[in-house]
Amino acid sequence: TYLLKFEGILYGISYGIIFCAFLYYIIIYFSTKMRCFLYYSLMQFFVLLSLIGFVYFSYQPYPLSIPQAIVDICETLSFLFTLLFAQSILNTKEKMPFIHKFINLFIFLNITDIFIYKYSILYEYIPFYIGFMIPLFAGFVAIKQGDKNAIVYTIGWIVVSIFIYVAEDWQITPISGIYVIHIGAPLESLIFSFALGYMLKTLVNEKNEKEKILIHQSKLASMGEMINNIAHQWRQPLTHLGFINMNLQLC
Repeated sequence: TYLLKFEGILYGISYGIIFCAFLYYIIIYFSTKMRCFLYYSLMQFFVLLSLIGFVYFSYQPYPLSIPQAIVDICETLSFLFTLLFAQSILNTKEKMPFIHKFINLFIFLNITDIFIYKYSILYEYIPFYIGFMIPLFAGFVAIKQGDKNAIVYTIGWIVVSIFIYVAEDWQITPISGIYVIHIGAPLESLIFSFALGYMLKTLVNEKNEKEKILIHQSKLASMGEMINNIAHQWRQPLTHLGFINMNLQLC
């Protein structure tokens, strides 16, 4: 099914959501220096390039090898930063060392796929949605370990996996795969943006609480110093009175 009458609106909304997510969180990264925001924003950037390239070259009269290679590289890079984002947001290095190493292996395969072959050979043999099962599995492990924040991220990876699977298997739905991807990608952006926004709010609240504690400690320190000064002022006349009393006793 082709929605030619409304596809411009669909593409515009999809690209707008993804670009806003990229722009907003790259700014957040420069403010916080937290890598998870950088990885997420770059993931959105390459998703956007992949979608634009896929739509543009799909209207060409014959397949072009170099442009298709560029689209494949953008797709691989988007998945590469998805893996880095999963590692960072789930803290797999400390909490899930084995999964962290496994993700590193897949990151290496993706880098090799880009810089050695110049186009995606890896996903000629592996369905693209299978790759998203890796952060999805890591999310389930994090939830099992008690990380409630991982629930939203896991939902996001489930959504991505389902939409990519539906887009690749055209027999599941009469809707064109290109439309399915343009619906799923911004939906994933909204889910992750909600999760990262909540995380950012939590960080701001924690920072405010720490500042309140520091201010309270500073006030206590100032009060203690003032009390010491008052006590010192009281000790001086008391010391003189003590000397006078001793002199009177000697007389």
